[in-house]
Amino acid sequence: MAHFDAAGKPPPENAEVLKRAGLVMALTAWETYVEDRVLEAVTARMRVVDGSYVGKFVLHRLEEELRRFHNPTAEKTRKLFSDFLEVDVTAKWEWQHVVVHVHSVPRYLVVSSGRANGSQDEQGYQHSNASYVDDRDAIVCNL
Repeated sequence: MAHFDAAGKPPPENAEVLKRAGLVMALTAWETYVEDRVLEAVTARMRVVDGSYVGKFVLHRLEEELRRFHNPTAEKTRKLFSDFLEVDVTAKWEWQHVVVHVHSVPRYLVVSSGRANGSQDEQGYQHSNASYVDDRDAIVCNL
């Protein structure tokens, strides 16, 4: 941002393309990380039964699941780790300005956009001090 501020002119028209490309790269990296991490952990646990029918079955089933594991959401990631490793990796995930109730099953990222303090949305998320930052200067100050 300092580079564009120093240049004294607005960002180029094709800057939106770069933003989208960066987002696609970040999501692809996240998907690859989740797939590699679960495969590594399952393979380590399956060493005891390596080569047996059970070991082959579990690894084959994992490979099938990973082929269908596109656009990983929090729920898909939780289910994958829960099914194969009996671990809820989303239990400690937190998002700013969002308090997730323990009884709410789906944990989707909720963007808090100007909700009143203490209000709940339609999925039961409690919002506290939810303020929406809408200008560039405020974003830079919060970094």
